[in-house]
Amino acid sequence: MNGRKVKSEINNNQTSTAIEVSDLSAGEYVLKISNEDKITSQKIIIK
Repeated sequence: MNGRKVKSEINNNQTSTAIEVSDLSAGEYVLKISNEDKITSQKIIIK
């Protein structure tokens, strides 16, 4: 994995959001979600 940022979204004060991924090429990506006190990463695969 190259570690290059391909998309960024800001979600202010909402409990959930949808992230559009149809414009991403097929491949493996790491989804990184953060707030004031926690960072979570999850690998996703676009086919």
